Parts: sequence; C-alpha cells; structure tokens
Amino acid sequence: MAAYREALKHFPNDALAWEAVAWAAHLAPGERHSPKAERKAYDELLKREPGFLRARLHRAQLLWRMSEDRAAAAELGSVLEVFAPASAGVETARARFIALLFRALILLDTHQFGAALADLWEAAQLRVSRELERLVRFATGSCMLQVG
Repeated sequence: MAAYREALKHFPNDALAWEAVAWAAHLAPGERHSPKAERKAYDELLKREPGFLRARLHRAQLLWRMSEDRAAAAELGSVLEVFAPASAGVETARARFIALLFRALILLDTHQFGAALADLWEAAQLRVSRELERLVRFATGSCMLQVG
C-alpha cells in the first residue's frame, strides 16, 4: 500500500495510480478499509476517466461486495455500452466477456435466470479463452439447474 500511495503523491492526476490505491486498499492485510471511501475513490476517478475499463470492473465488483447487485449489474451494463460489439478487437471482446460473465453471475444470484442465460450465451459466442469458456459452461449449467 505504501508504494501505491507514494505513486499517488508523485502523480496525483494519474488515473492508474488512483485505481491502484482504491483496489489495493481492500486487498491489503491489516489495512483499514472503508467500502464508502473505496466507492468515493472510484466515483471520483470515473468522473475524470469515464472510459477506464479496469476501474469500471473493479467498481462493479465493489458494488457487488456491498450487496448492491442492481447497481453492480448497471455498472456492467455501462461497460457493455462503452465496449460495443461494433468496436471489434481483442480488448473489446475481453472486456465484453468479463462484463457479461460477471453480470450473468449477479443475475443468477438474484434469480433472474433468463437474463443470466442471455448474457452467458453472448459471452460464449466471444470465445475469449478455453479456460474461461469452461467457466461459462459451468455457470450455464448452474443456471439451467435452477430453472429446472
């Protein structure tokens, strides 16, 4: 944490430094952590850098950890809007895959099985990596078991 804070001191306008401090704060053992402070850091960062993908994904994860499932799903929806299928490329496909998979897991957890299956189907079409495709199949199977 000290190294991240030091980087922030030297580069106070650097989006990557802000995001690193926010993310590392909840991971560091013994670090006094405040989800409200972490959320505020992401909110400020995203005001300055609205297209910062990693910050958006981490903010969605934070919202999910705070049991704000709808807000997390909405954040992931905004990621999917920014990284629309029309803007082709490997990074776009990866960003969409992560957002779709994470949102599908949130939807599965909140018993919105139809929407979860739709997201899983779209994620499966992206074929990002063999390992992650296994995760999509597992989540799809879990969803189908819940539906009956």
